[in-house]
Amino acid sequence: MTAGDPAVFVLDRRSRLHTGPAGGLLVGGQPLRVLRLAPNAQDAVTGWRAGAPVPVGPPWRLARRLHDLGLGVLRAPTTLSPADVTVVVPVRDRPTDLARCLASLGAARVLVVDDGSRDPAAIAAVAARHGAQLLVRPVNGGPAAARNTGLARAETDLVAFVDSDCVVPPHWLDGLLTGLLDERVAVVAPRVVGAGGPGRLARYEVRHGPLDLGAEAAPVRAGGRVGHVPAAVLLCRRDALGVGFDEALRVGEDVDLIWRLVERGLQVRYEPDVVVAHRTRGSWRAAARQRHGYGRSAALLDHRHPGRVAPAVLGPWAAPALLALALRRPGVAVAVTVGSAVLLRRRLPAGPGRTLEAVRLAGSGPVRSAAGLLDCAARAWLPVLLPLAVVDRRARRLTALAVCLRLLRTGGHPLRVLDDLAYATGVWRGAAEHRRPGVVLPRWRAVTPAGA
Repeated sequence: MTAGDPAVFVLDRRSRLHTGPAGGLLVGGQPLRVLRLAPNAQDAVTGWRAGAPVPVGPPWRLARRLHDLGLGVLRAPTTLSPADVTVVVPVRDRPTDLARCLASLGAARVLVVDDGSRDPAAIAAVAARHGAQLLVRPVNGGPAAARNTGLARAETDLVAFVDSDCVVPPHWLDGLLTGLLDERVAVVAPRVVGAGGPGRLARYEVRHGPLDLGAEAAPVRAGGRVGHVPAAVLLCRRDALGVGFDEALRVGEDVDLIWRLVERGLQVRYEPDVVVAHRTRGSWRAAARQRHGYGRSAALLDHRHPGRVAPAVLGPWAAPALLALALRRPGVAVAVTVGSAVLLRRRLPAGPGRTLEAVRLAGSGPVRSAAGLLDCAARAWLPVLLPLAVVDRRARRLTALAVCLRLLRTGGHPLRVLDDLAYATGVWRGAAEHRRPGVVLPRWRAVTPAGA
């Protein structure tokens, strides 16, 4: 957005607004919240749904609050510019990838950090050809150490990390800078998709890349719809990062940094309007090692952030209803769901649509939880279910159902099963190595009545 553009608020398509003469209820967010809106707040939200701009003052504060809760996206002009940013590009070998990356960065201020390349002269030549400053680490320390080296040398208030196997689009910094609404926002991340190319794996990653978090903007937090963002490309406030990435982590260091920032009360935003191309691994074997490593990092992250890593999240009233259905007691399941709706209505703030939302949330809770468990069976629990499916008919049916539903939901590509299996074996291996069983167990989450 340019400096002269008005601020706008785009309500999340999953959100529901119930209006009335004395105010309304707004339902949505991540995690799910039910908010009571005063009449003037209700009028403001109704106007924003129709495309009205967001004026300064109380309406701005309301839009900012809804933005923070994941009920929509606030877009506002910014005075920040690419001149306020230093781009840090960590690299180890891969001079051809580095050349493509630097060419896409254009006239940005760039620090290339050579993290112990076997052919440092080739990296130095590419950096010099593109006018980038070169920092050399004689011993390889990993991505976290390389990024921290660049972070320590940056002199601007903002730092962007761009991996050498990424190609950014034109005006990418302008798109990310608008996400830095104020000092509370520490990091903004773009969408990262497979760059494409010849071969079945490259075509698969265009739509199913491991770093692609979807096309909808969201706040980033553990347990949210977007629970993390990769460090392939990040725009950060330098002072907010403190000591930077944890150099003891060779994988998962980006998730750890994001969660530490959120735990400090800072905000991280996912802004998919900026789309970055990420080079696909050269073979399925290399891609499987990558996914396996991602899975192994779950246990390390659970050690640093207990309870934040879980393969599935269940609603508070789902387990009794699902257990009753599993025992073939549909009447009991209905009774549990009705009782849940009554209890939930008492917890929700008063307003139009209160009863309807209580029924809807109580009824959809078991469905969503069942879908989450089936998705978990097709991914995190797949290494356990596959051997059981060989000898047990019920396990075979469950596994087949879970895998088929996941394929339908994710586009039906057969490589998805191998992708999930590589990741899941890494999760189980890490859980065994670090004795962190919580990374393969579901956890509970409740609806949050957020008040007025």
